[in-house]
Order: sequence, then structure tokens, then C-alpha cells
Amino acid sequence: MRKFQRFLLAIIIALAISCVVNYFQHNTSTAGDSVPSMTTAPDATLHPTDDGYIDRTGKIILPLPPNSYAPRYFSEGLAAVGMPSLDNSKEAGVGYIDPTGKVVIPPRFLDTPELRGAEDFGEGLAAFGVNVQDKTLYGYLDKTGQVIIAAQFASPSKFVDGIALVATYQNLQKNESMRYVFINKQGKILFENPKTFRADDHSVFSEGFAPVVVGEKWGFINRQGQLVIPPLFANVYKDTKFSAGLVPIQAPESYKYGYLDATGKFQIAPQFTAARPFSEGLAAVKVGDGTEGLWGYIDRTGKFAIRPQFTDSLAGAGEFYEGLAPVAIRDSSTPPNTISNGPTGYIDRTGKFVIPPKFNQGGSPFHGGLAYAHVTFLKTAPSSTNSDYPYEGGQMGYIDRQGQFVWSKTYR
Repeated sequence: MRKFQRFLLAIIIALAISCVVNYFQHNTSTAGDSVPSMTTAPDATLHPTDDGYIDRTGKIILPLPPNSYAPRYFSEGLAAVGMPSLDNSKEAGVGYIDPTGKVVIPPRFLDTPELRGAEDFGEGLAAFGVNVQDKTLYGYLDKTGQVIIAAQFASPSKFVDGIALVATYQNLQKNESMRYVFINKQGKILFENPKTFRADDHSVFSEGFAPVVVGEKWGFINRQGQLVIPPLFANVYKDTKFSAGLVPIQAPESYKYGYLDATGKFQIAPQFTAARPFSEGLAAVKVGDGTEGLWGYIDRTGKFAIRPQFTDSLAGAGEFYEGLAPVAIRDSSTPPNTISNGPTGYIDRTGKFVIPPKFNQGGSPFHGGLAYAHVTFLKTAPSSTNSDYPYEGGQMGYIDRQGQFVWSKTYR
């Protein structure tokens, strides 16, 4: 049982770290084709593990406070860490530490199964969670721990240009469904008019625009709540975000993906079956349907800089960060119906593999010189007790730009 608990904790920590890294990838507002700015050194140089924070060589340079677990990346100089609740030592809570390891904000906040009891800081505020009538409600606190916005929302996001997307219950006692709204730093709901448009879970601002729903179609509002791109589009996903002045979106008639500019005009004609935001001057796009489709990379003119060749697995083709992007290739030796259509490696902007494809379950983007990766161990012989599962364990942790683990843990 203890082995299973350790294994489960390892998976939770890996998912938490992966989610945090992907959060930076998808939620940091960018200007031009540059890498998202990490202005404070601890945010980019301290990497969380269950042993403590490591540098890019794998050396632990910041131990965790006693009895703590599941640390998150630093954001604006503070990091959320799980530890025994200050109010009840038998319950788990989340507090914040500074780069010296000192607990700056005590662990009074709920630690939910999704590890969302306390969020990253954005523009000086971070979401915190509490239990209210068997639901998790979120508010926002500042870097001193003072509550600025009382816990009343669900599904919180970071503030971008003074605006955050949250969900609110219309009637908490009657268990009515949630609706998404925009709030300012005082917790006031902004420019809401359901007859004009409504927000949804993907209505996050990026580069001054947020997708919203009008009837059954999607358009975009600006920071003043004005509908500036008409509602013509059928579907919006997590990748429907402006980056370098363009947003990937499906055309109304063909349902093919192209790239729209801030005026609502297609600068790259709709022609792809899937598309992701630009990062470092390139964008991942898919040609072909289903699992037979392949991913490649285009430049801002819409021409392929890296030809379509990567498989549509959990990784597909990720965004470029620090000059590298995770991609997966087809591999006929990969067992069918498993977690990946092929192994994952990292390419440079020419499409050359810098790190050979040898990892499973996709890979996180590079962040501060390291990326989080996972490799499974195939069974050496069939097992009569578990013949349907082809793996006997694995290794997960941080890799450097040579593809070597600098910190990892194994499981069986």
C-alpha cells in the first residue's frame, strides 16, 4: 500500500509540475516573437521537486520546509507549497515560501485534489481556495497574505492587464450551474451583458483580446469589453489565443484553421486541420485528419519552415521555448492503444532533433534550461497477473538540453 501511495504521489507531483510549466506556456502574454519574460531570477532558475528546489545541474539549492510536499514554481518571488494546515495539522494546506525557503504566507488555504488550493501570482495577486458548502470557492490574496477579493468564485485564472476570468455560481445553495465572468482587481464583474456576449472557459485575455460567445458563434472583445472582431467562428479551444499579433482559429465555412490578425482578417489562409499559437516565430500546424494527420511548423507568412512529419500523439508538436520544441514521431514498435503513438524528443528551429525521441507522454517545454520528461520501462517478459499492461515502471524528472536526467525518480 505504501508503495502505491508513493507511486501516486510521484504521479501527482509530476502532473503538478507539468501543469505549472504548461501554464507558463499558455498563459504568459507575449509581445512579438520573443520567449515569455521571466523577470525574477527565482522564477526561471529554481525547479521544484519532491526533494526541494534544484538548479539546472540537478543540485538541491533550496530545501523544502519540514513536512511539506508538491512545491510549485516561483511566481513573482513566491512559490506555493503543500504543508500541514495551520488551522488543523491533520489536514493539508497550501502556503507560500520565498527564495530563502522562509514561509511568508502560512498554509491556511485548501489543498484540492487538482493541487489548486493556491495559485501562481499574477500582477501581485494569487487565487486561494476554501471549502464552502461542499464546493471549492476561490478568492485572491496579495503577497502579504491579505485577502483582497473574498472567496466566491470557481475556476480562477491569473490577472492579465488587470482582468481575470473566473466562474461564479448563480445560486450556491440550489447548486445551480456556473457562469464565466471577467473581474477586476477589486472583484467587480466587468462589462457583463449576456444579451451582447457571454464568456466561457476559454475566454482568457491574451495581447488585449479575449474570445467570447454570441449566440452560437465566437468573436473577440478588447479590454474595454467592446466586441471588436465579429462573432463568425464555430469553435474555440485553449490554443485560441493571440500570440505575436495572430490567433489560430477555424474558418466559418471550411472549418479549416488559419491565423487571424487583430482586425479580424485572415493573414494566413485557413488550410490546416489543427493549429497552435506562434512562439519564437514558428507555429505548429496539422495537416491530414485523425491519427493519420501530421504536424509541422509554419512561419508568419504561412510557409512551412519544418515540413509535416510529427505524429498526432499526446505531444503532437509543442511550442518553441528556449529554442526547442517537444515533438513525437511514428514508431511501429510502440504497442497499440498505449499512451503515445510514438516517442517524444526535442527539435530546434530547423527541425533537427537536438534531443533524440526517447521519452513517453509528451514532454514539457524547456523552462530555465530544464524540461520535465517521462520514460517508461517495457516488461522483459509477459506477466500472468497483468498481461494487458506492457510496462513495468518508469523514470520521470528533469532533463537538460542534452536529454540527460539531472534529477529523476523511478517507480515500479
